[in-house]
Amino acid sequence: MIIIVNTHAGGGRASRRWASVRAGMDAAAMDGTAFLNRTMPELLELVRMRYARGERTFIAAGGDGTVNSMINTLVERSGDAAPARPATLGHVSVGAVGLGSSNDFHKPRRQRGTLHGTPVAIDASRTFPRDAVSVDITNNGQTRTQWFLLNGGFGITAAANARFNAGGPVLRFLKHLSTPAAILIAIVRTLLNLSDLRLSVTPGDGEPVTHSVTNLAVLKSPWVSGSLSFPAAWTAPGMMGVVLLSRARRAYIVRFLMDLLRGRCVPSSRCTHFLTPTLTVASATPVALEIDGEIVRGSRFAFNVHSNFLRVCS
Repeated sequence: MIIIVNTHAGGGRASRRWASVRAGMDAAAMDGTAFLNRTMPELLELVRMRYARGERTFIAAGGDGTVNSMINTLVERSGDAAPARPATLGHVSVGAVGLGSSNDFHKPRRQRGTLHGTPVAIDASRTFPRDAVSVDITNNGQTRTQWFLLNGGFGITAAANARFNAGGPVLRFLKHLSTPAAILIAIVRTLLNLSDLRLSVTPGDGEPVTHSVTNLAVLKSPWVSGSLSFPAAWTAPGMMGVVLLSRARRAYIVRFLMDLLRGRCVPSSRCTHFLTPTLTVASATPVALEIDGEIVRGSRFAFNVHSNFLRVCS
């Protein structure tokens, strides 16, 4: 088992959290070679090298973005090794240590283990299958594929995440003190510059319909950021939950977010929900998509659910 440690996660608090987790692992006589104090490209190159040498258990210690980067690297390396095989990570076990700001991978927390208060999923002797979503992103005539386990979003979701990631003096200070406060400030700043997107949305085998989109959430997990979550029933195995918020004004969005703090969401003329195994979203101009905390841009996005795509450590 190898562990890549993103010491820059969690607003700079990851190193201290990791030291506590490592001490707990040592006390429990849990084996695992950890790599830290490297850049993310260097850590991901270690994942490629160890996969080539036969390693099949990989742990990402960091935030949701660290987990996402590791999984995409493993998909890429697996495809290089056996290009004729359908993309799958069923032969690999992946886990995580929650050193990040939100750690949605580990939610709900009551179903996860902890070490010194940090959520962990590092027991490679007990794994379970998990769905993943691939998204083919077309931009300037070029198409690339990204994978995610949690959720994606257009509109407010992408804009707020971009602000949160970019930081600035105030947000960087708040991240050290309180992640929920930093998330709230990013959302408030986004609402002050609110504008809808014109997106063509095609679910499953349906026809494309153009919407004025305030926010479009694509869910494999109901947890979206911090303490915000959609109803658990709005996701399902083998399907994506899609939540479309259209022509919503600031007052409605504030009520919408307050409901998400309680794990609630009520369909209305402004908010629609459906389940689908595939989804295509297109725009006349490039737009931002947030996937598991990372921002990508494109003009066409084709989403597909892959059932039982990989095995996740308990």
